[in-house]
Amino acid sequence: MKTPLIVYLHGIGDNIMLSGVIKEYCRRRQIAKVDLVVLNPGCAAIWRNNPLVGQVTVYPHPQPHFWNPVLFYGLHQWKVRRWIREFNRDGRYQEIIFSTIQTLPEILYHVTGTYGRHKIDRVCRELGLAPTLHPYDLYPSTTEEAEAARLAEKFSGRRLAVIHPFSGHTKKRLGSRDVTGILESLRAQGYLPLIVGSSAESRRLDPAWQAQSVFGLELGVLIALLKRAEIFAGTDSAVAHLAAFANVPRLLIFSPKLKPSRYLPLTERGQIHLIKITRNDDNDIQAKFLSHFSETGGR
Repeated sequence: MKTPLIVYLHGIGDNIMLSGVIKEYCRRRQIAKVDLVVLNPGCAAIWRNNPLVGQVTVYPHPQPHFWNPVLFYGLHQWKVRRWIREFNRDGRYQEIIFSTIQTLPEILYHVTGTYGRHKIDRVCRELGLAPTLHPYDLYPSTTEEAEAARLAEKFSGRRLAVIHPFSGHTKKRLGSRDVTGILESLRAQGYLPLIVGSSAESRRLDPAWQAQSVFGLELGVLIALLKRAEIFAGTDSAVAHLAAFANVPRLLIFSPKLKPSRYLPLTERGQIHLIKITRNDDNDIQAKFLSHFSETGGR
C-alpha cells in the first residue's frame, strides 16, 4: 500500500494529540508510514524520530482561518487544496487527507461549552477510527536525553518543579503577580522552580520572579527534563501535554476554558488537577494553586 499524505495545519499541542492517533491509524490500516504536511517547524519537531512518519513538510503559507467558516470555506481551503495539487503534481500520493477542525461546530463549543467532548474526535472520524483519545507517541532521541541529563546536573538533589506560565493566547497567560505567588508557594514546600518556554517566550520572563529559567529547548530535551520533575505547573499549552507524556507525578494546569476537562492532557501515571482561572474578579490564583497543591500532597 502506498504511503498516504495527511495535511494537518494545526498547533503543536494538536500534533502531540495526533501522534497517538497516527499510531492507531497505521495499525488499523496496516500502513508502514504516513507523510505529513504541518504548520510550522515546531510542529515538525513533534514527529522527529517517529518510525511511523516518513517525510514531514512545513506548509509554506499562513494557517488557514479554520475558526472563520465563511473565510475558510470561501477562500482558505481552496488555497490549501491548490497548494496540495501542486505539491502532488507527480501523483505520488493516491490518498490525501486534509483534516479540518475548529470550524463552525468548534466555535459553538468555545462560545457555549456544549459541543463535543474533544476536537480530536473529529480527526479520528476523518481517519476512519473510533472517536477516542490515544496515548501520545513521541520519541526523544538519545542525544536529547543526554542533553537533558547535563541540564539536570545543576538540580541534583533538589526537588524540581517545572513552570510554564506562558501562552500565545492572552486569556491563558498567568499574570506576573500570579507567577510570583506560585513560585513562592513552591519554594516554601522545598521545590526548586524552573521556568521553561520557547525562545520567543523568553521576553516575557519577569526578573522579579528571581527563578532559574531555560528557553528554546528541543522538544525531546524538554520531555527528558520533565521526566525528572516532581511537579508541573502551567497553562494548558503544548508543554502541559509534554509534561503529561513525561508522566510528571503531579500536574497543576491553569485554564480559562468553560470546560477545560475536554482538553485534558493524557498521562499514564500523573495526577492532573485543573485550576479554573478568570479575569477581573476577586479570585486569588495563588490561593487556588495552594488548595490544589495541598490536595496533591505537596510534601
